[in-house]
Amino acid sequence: MACGIPVVSRDLDESFIVSEALWNRVQNAADFTQALVELTRNEEKRASLGKAGRSYAETNLDWSVLVPIYKKVLMS
Repeated sequence: MACGIPVVSRDLDESFIVSEALWNRVQNAADFTQALVELTRNEEKRASLGKAGRSYAETNLDWSVLVPIYKKVLMS
């Protein structure tokens, strides 16, 4: 996300993928392949998802945001 590229992800509980940057959650290899093919054919969608993911990362994942959260957790 922070790199400004869209995401195709398996649908796993451990996955941390923000919906703003997500093109598709897939269940198997065929779905993954199809999602990549669709995404490579849609330049506008790639750009839009990439921009949204980057924006989310800058707003929510920057150290200036995360450090106070980590400090609070570690100090409690």
